[in-house]
Amino acid sequence: MSDFVDLIEVLQRKQLIWHGRNSQPAPGVISSGYPVFDEKLSGGFPETGVIRIETPIGIGELRFLTTVLLSGIGPSAELRRKSRLLVFINPPGFLCAEFFHHQGFDLKQIVVIYPRHKNEALWAAEQCLKSGACGSVLLWQDSFEISHIKRLQVASAEGKCLQFIMGSEAKKGISLPVSLNIQLSAHPQGLKITINKRKGGWAVPDFTLDMSAYWPVFSSEGSGNQQTNVIPFPAPKHGSGS
Repeated sequence: MSDFVDLIEVLQRKQLIWHGRNSQPAPGVISSGYPVFDEKLSGGFPETGVIRIETPIGIGELRFLTTVLLSGIGPSAELRRKSRLLVFINPPGFLCAEFFHHQGFDLKQIVVIYPRHKNEALWAAEQCLKSGACGSVLLWQDSFEISHIKRLQVASAEGKCLQFIMGSEAKKGISLPVSLNIQLSAHPQGLKITINKRKGGWAVPDFTLDMSAYWPVFSSEGSGNQQTNVIPFPAPKHGSGS
């Protein structure tokens, strides 16, 4: 019996036992900049690992990540981020340099890569992660194999870099070994957040992230008029052949 107790204590010290009634905070986290999100996830985002974000394009997903992208990795984040890169791989369009400039990013530290093929995108992400020169890597891609995510997890730990995978809803029945899986949807106050998977923690009920105080124009309630921040597309002309 004593040998069994000793074994349990060893496993506990190595954090290899999950406590069903005690969800403890991760040893290293980065604040999201939103107190509600940090509270729900025991402090915020993990310092390293692969985070999948399932989201439509253009609902505020990059605004949501602004603080963590600026933070860098580790206790000396303010010093380390000055020499580390922020990499965007295969973004759906052209990034707005003015937005990043006004949020405090050094544009010289931002690298944008448009690969020709899916395999090139995965290769670029892995090289950036394990290089040690990057603080965060964002990759827009929908389909992955389990082996792809495992390689990115190893590279993330090696380079102490955070990998965000941005894409649409994941295929049903496939559970990728990511550290965190978040689903975003538009909400009048900002974003509705669903935590689909969370490494080492309990499932979290859906919650709303009120972004009106941070981005007044972005949220319909913060703008004061739900229509003032919506730009309608011109109606198509029927019979024009286009």
